[in-house]
Amino acid sequence: MTKVGRLLCLAHGPFACTLDPQMGGALHDLTYAGLHFLRSASRPVSATETACFAMLPFCNRVSGDVRMNDKAWPIEPNFGIPPAPCHGDGWQSVWKTDKRTPHSAQLSLASRRPPFAYSASQTLTLSDEGLRMELSIRNEAVEVMPFGLGFHPHFPDPDTATLKFAARRIWLEGPDRLPTEPISVPPELDHTSGAPISPHWRNNSYDDWAGLVQIEWSDGRRLSMQADAILSVLHVYRPPGQQFFCLEPQTHVSGAMGWAHGAMHGIAQLAPGATLQAAVMLSPSLPQRR
Repeated sequence: MTKVGRLLCLAHGPFACTLDPQMGGALHDLTYAGLHFLRSASRPVSATETACFAMLPFCNRVSGDVRMNDKAWPIEPNFGIPPAPCHGDGWQSVWKTDKRTPHSAQLSLASRRPPFAYSASQTLTLSDEGLRMELSIRNEAVEVMPFGLGFHPHFPDPDTATLKFAARRIWLEGPDRLPTEPISVPPELDHTSGAPISPHWRNNSYDDWAGLVQIEWSDGRRLSMQADAILSVLHVYRPPGQQFFCLEPQTHVSGAMGWAHGAMHGIAQLAPGATLQAAVMLSPSLPQRR
């Protein structure tokens, strides 16, 4: 591992990635044999412009207050148009580098941004299989609180990508960019057998998915993303006209942090001192030469 300014550069064989502890602990890139498999961030001004960042203590948007059963806690908007609480605050925080080797790094964060109090860690490790990203969050409050976490990778070249993954349901999106109701996956949004991603606006949570995504680009690059079972939701985001798309493995449906019944849709209710953890594996590959 080398350090360039504030960046941590990890490498293992043909794999390399760059990590930015001061910008939400985000990844700036992931390469295999010199080719990019995540969006490359040359001069990002926030974690949302990077290759990948951690979402915690919740994922995607919240409408109004944070809720759990009959309790509610106010929360300030932090992102978007219109502004809303989005992706938690981990991506807007400075992380501490606790451990580092040539091929791995462990970061930590302590946050007290209302209404949450938590400590978190993320570990990134390059191996012969690719990049493993691990997240853990611990409730440091004195009461039971709702929590969630996830990963927000940005993949390049959406117009030439084919996606393959299986899911039982998809949540429709309302005008406020929040889910309205789940339905069976319609044929035009079904990627079970592999299909291109629509060039139109996509911002949907796939519920009860199989935990494996396979991406293949027309130039022969391939990537598989394997997620832990607790990451039971895959959120698909593709803004028209942009040269990236997002496949976000997360523990709960987008918007569920604002629902009293959020536990039914993946929100974890953590007692003081309890933890929630999850990991994903990104495995890039290239066609074998004959």
